[in-house]
Amino acid sequence: MKWSSFIKLPVWVLPFALTVLLLELLSISQSFDAYSLHWAQGLTPWQNAFAYFGQVAKIGVLFVVLACLLLWRRLPAYLGRLQDAYSSKRFLLSLFAQLLLFAAFYAVTAKVFKRDGGASDLWYLLWLLLGLGLAVLWFAMLGGWNFYRDFLRREALGLLASLLLAVAVWGFALLAQSSWSVLSDWTFRLSAWLLSMFSGDTLVVDPTSRNLGLGDFVVNIAAACSGYEGMGLITAFLGIYLVFNRKDFRFPQVLILFPLGIAAMFLLNSLRIVLLIMVGRYWSADIAVGGFHSQAGWLTFIATSLLLLFLSSRMPQLRKDLPSRDRVPMNLAMATLIPFIALLAVTLLTSAFSGGFDWLYPFRVLVVIVALYVVWPQIKPWPFRLRWESVFAGVFVALLWLFFHYQDPDYNHNFSQHLLSVSPFWAGMWLLFRVLGAVLTVPMAEELAFRSYVLCRLARVEVSTRGAIPFSLLPLAISSLAFGFMHGAWVAGSLAGLAYGSLRLRTGSVYDCVAAHALTNLLIFIYAACTSQWILL
Repeated sequence: MKWSSFIKLPVWVLPFALTVLLLELLSISQSFDAYSLHWAQGLTPWQNAFAYFGQVAKIGVLFVVLACLLLWRRLPAYLGRLQDAYSSKRFLLSLFAQLLLFAAFYAVTAKVFKRDGGASDLWYLLWLLLGLGLAVLWFAMLGGWNFYRDFLRREALGLLASLLLAVAVWGFALLAQSSWSVLSDWTFRLSAWLLSMFSGDTLVVDPTSRNLGLGDFVVNIAAACSGYEGMGLITAFLGIYLVFNRKDFRFPQVLILFPLGIAAMFLLNSLRIVLLIMVGRYWSADIAVGGFHSQAGWLTFIATSLLLLFLSSRMPQLRKDLPSRDRVPMNLAMATLIPFIALLAVTLLTSAFSGGFDWLYPFRVLVVIVALYVVWPQIKPWPFRLRWESVFAGVFVALLWLFFHYQDPDYNHNFSQHLLSVSPFWAGMWLLFRVLGAVLTVPMAEELAFRSYVLCRLARVEVSTRGAIPFSLLPLAISSLAFGFMHGAWVAGSLAGLAYGSLRLRTGSVYDCVAAHALTNLLIFIYAACTSQWILL
């Protein structure tokens, strides 16, 4: 049974039913917050349990997503059976009854979910019965009892597995959230920056208490707001999806979805905080703190999940069943420039938002690593054998750089103070990324650009990473000067470019230049760390 068979069912029925469901869920979730019962006084244990219905709703959403994944190949057949079970009379009667029942359910919800409590147990019981009735009537709009009985009989095991997985994934997300808190600082900084771009109103930023807001609407960016919950959810979701569909994907290429999903959840979480503050400031504080605060998180999770599923189904690099013969291969000339272009772009971006100290430097490393991964099949760095010429050139340029460097005590002091302003762990992590950038990503990106692309183009030969290049003084000089001006310290940089260029002409391999450049940067970093001459970096 193909998906096209569903067209025989009136095309407006399922979209209309889903729209009704979505509007009802949004109207309830945006107007009321189950968590508000935590502040109510004098509640019984039975009533206190209703404060966790927001968590139950999130597990329900995750259950639906996982069930659709498990049943995906059989859904077209069930849609065909749903078509046979559809009745316009039943649809209209169920819809009318469902709308009337929802009006009653909304009124009872307003009575139950109040901060001051006050509702008797009968109101809570009535709320459960009305909610169950709403669900039954919504399903009745689409199909009859026989259809759902057959569906449950066939798929009970799969639905139970989906429910258990949903609970397990949610538990993993809560564990991740309770185990980490430092990310809330990064979330606070990103949210403050985004908020300053979107609004010209009075911005309230208090890094000490992590309070952020506009005017008189201020929220606290606590550990629970750091986004670990969403990151845990998306990680577990991807893991389950890839396990069930492992035969369809290329490993380890498909694992790139994990950092993409985590990064997307982190960015969307900060955007969620910004929107919450703007809703609270310009629209309604009750809606912001109540419905929006509790529901926007799982909406971003759904959006990110759908985006990752779309990418995984459209990229031949990730899937085995997608043809790749029609893809135009990337030429080597473009491959040698992409890492350098990525390095320049992310350097400009992180420098613009660093405020004097480039805390975002790790993003440079990560972006260039992704760029190198993309071009890796074209540049083919292996096999590689370290030559004595590379070691000599690396040491020579390091000594040259130290000879020409200038003193700047104020810069060195400020650099040290920034590192001391954070915990030793995070200072060490930042320095680790600084070493990785200096020794791995920067030498690869710069040498591919200058000693492959620029030098070959100036020498009027085909761009290559290996092979002889005819000696010509002018191409060597121009490429070295360009390398020097890019580094600011143009004298030392130009002489370094001359040394690396001469090495390329002698050995014929750009990867000898990469090794020499990496050794230079490593020696300079060691010297800077031992003497606190951070200006060298």
